[in-house]
Amino acid sequence: MSETPMPNVTSEDDAVLNGVDEFLIEKESFKPEAYRVQLPNGNFSDWTYGYGFEFKGDEQTRVQEGDTITKEEARPLLRQKTQRIHEFFKKYPAYEQMTPAQKVGVISFGFNNGINVFDDPDNPNIRGALDSGNMDNIQYWMRQFMRDSRGQIVPGLVNRRNDEVRLMNDPTYLTNPFDDGRNPSAESEITGP
Repeated sequence: MSETPMPNVTSEDDAVLNGVDEFLIEKESFKPEAYRVQLPNGNFSDWTYGYGFEFKGDEQTRVQEGDTITKEEARPLLRQKTQRIHEFFKKYPAYEQMTPAQKVGVISFGFNNGINVFDDPDNPNIRGALDSGNMDNIQYWMRQFMRDSRGQIVPGLVNRRNDEVRLMNDPTYLTNPFDDGRNPSAESEITGP
């Protein structure tokens, strides 16, 4: 069975969503069978499968022990989840002004931490950074989210935040797929009657 191909790109939103899906597929290890992770306090996380999904496609039914998912089933579910995160961030005017690469980094951060982190009163700095639109501030506060529940730095989260920020600062990542680099007015001036 082959993996589900990326959807066609017909807009900047499509390019952003394709970019974040590819980034997440690279960063999130795929697990076809439901699993739980033991937390530092000895408890276990909720059941998860696929690319870290705790909920099925209806966003209400939790993954249960024994549930399975294929990569072909997980790809559209990933798109559904990244689309929801992308739409959530559109309420922030600064998000609408970001480059596609910056949006990919912010969506990845939201996927990894949960979008509720931006509305949580315990996290006013990340929300304030996003409200301000100051990319240095946004990236600084994103990098503060790399500790476990005991306050210990987690190397995997350090790597993830660094990768998100590196991608957000890469001017060649996700350039406009509809811009062929030509200036139509200058082209038309050259090709006169």
